[in-house]
Amino acid sequence: MRKSVVAGAVVVVAAGAWAGAPYVSGVWAEEAFRDNLKALSGNPQMDVQLKDYHRGWRHATADSRLTVHTPEKDFTFRLHHEIEHGPSFSLPALARVTTTPTVAEDQAKTVSYYFGDRAPLKLEVRIGFSGAQHMTLSSPAYHGPLHSDESVRLDWQGLSGTAELSAGHDRVRLALQAPGLKVAGDKGKVALKGLSAHSRMHKEAEDLWLGESHMALERLSLDAPNPEEGGRIRTTVENISGDQTIAEGEAKDLLNLSGGWGFERATVDGRSFTDGALAMEFDRIDRGAYRELQSRARELQSRGLDPEALNQENLALFQDLAPRFLGRSPALKISRLSVETEDGRLQATAEARYRGDSDQEQLPASAAAMLQRLTAHAKLTVAKELLATLLHATVEKSLMAKKGMDPERARQMAPQVVQMRLGMLQGMGILKAEDDHYRAEATWKEGAVTVNGRPLGMGGGPGAGAPAMPGGGAPATP
Repeated sequence: MRKSVVAGAVVVVAAGAWAGAPYVSGVWAEEAFRDNLKALSGNPQMDVQLKDYHRGWRHATADSRLTVHTPEKDFTFRLHHEIEHGPSFSLPALARVTTTPTVAEDQAKTVSYYFGDRAPLKLEVRIGFSGAQHMTLSSPAYHGPLHSDESVRLDWQGLSGTAELSAGHDRVRLALQAPGLKVAGDKGKVALKGLSAHSRMHKEAEDLWLGESHMALERLSLDAPNPEEGGRIRTTVENISGDQTIAEGEAKDLLNLSGGWGFERATVDGRSFTDGALAMEFDRIDRGAYRELQSRARELQSRGLDPEALNQENLALFQDLAPRFLGRSPALKISRLSVETEDGRLQATAEARYRGDSDQEQLPASAAAMLQRLTAHAKLTVAKELLATLLHATVEKSLMAKKGMDPERARQMAPQVVQMRLGMLQGMGILKAEDDHYRAEATWKEGAVTVNGRPLGMGGGPGAGAPAMPGGGAPATP
């Protein structure tokens, strides 16, 4: 008898605990929810304000306002949150938060046209018992004409994404996919295919996020009128990629920032390009100054300044923090700049370092004094045919801009002028001809410039060694 009474009591207590758990988890869920909004407001370009929160036994609702800051204007969105308290058989977790935008009455008809009764964007956050969070982001697809112009067709294949946030809110992994977007009409079209992005970041003690991000796009195409020059802009770029890394530098109080962009193939107005790449690195960045820059930039963005006032404040911010950055002897390195064209290949590298003082409290008195502390080196290799093509385009354009110049005459003169300029550059020692390409190497050291091993202006100044024109004299440059 006693055993059955005890067993019954245990069942009653367990049932009561199970029934009461949602209320307790609701208290913890509200705390986690508020922490999430606070963390989101830590972004310099965002601000989130919680307007209300109503907590019930098994569910809660909340409304917030998200403001995204840009240099031109601020964009504000109202958000609605549905919070389900766990644990339950369908939710073995602390809580699940579903967030959707609140559509204004004057926009409801337009949103319904594209998405029906579905939310245009939905974020679902599952908060685990440990505090770790799993997030999913989604946007439904749409295929059909624009609501404002039935002659234009929109093909949006939807959006999906996931994120994992650690219990300590100090590590995050993000992934995003957008299969495709196409807008096509009588005037032209633009299309994106296979957009993806992922990021892995971790937070340091001073709220500084370090880590790496990667973006990829399978194809970008554009066919549209050229408003400035007339005609059309026809461009296709395939397999675009971008990377960015923020990491600890050679010392704990220094940072290293690196990034790059590239593409596999591109066609611009009928011309083909392949293997384009840019890779660069900023080294010896003062960690404290970088963190202060982020904090003060966030404060400036939140003030809602007009563009001119914001530019002035940003200039003052640069002047205030620049001595701290320069005092750590920062360095910039372009490890790769290259592209293959129909006329040959261009590739270049460059690096520059500033010789700073650790006790530097203000900028040098003049630009000349700053340049005295700069050391830089650059190398360029370019196919002869490619350089001639690039010069031809600029020369022909400048000749046609001359008053009274006949366009046909300008086209006839351009090849001769290009050869003159190439001859001058070689005669001055700025270009070195090697097989099918030109090479140039320049160094700047404390105010002195050398080009291909020769001091600029000493035995290789303008006009020295330049080819003579028929009848004598140095060649003129139109």
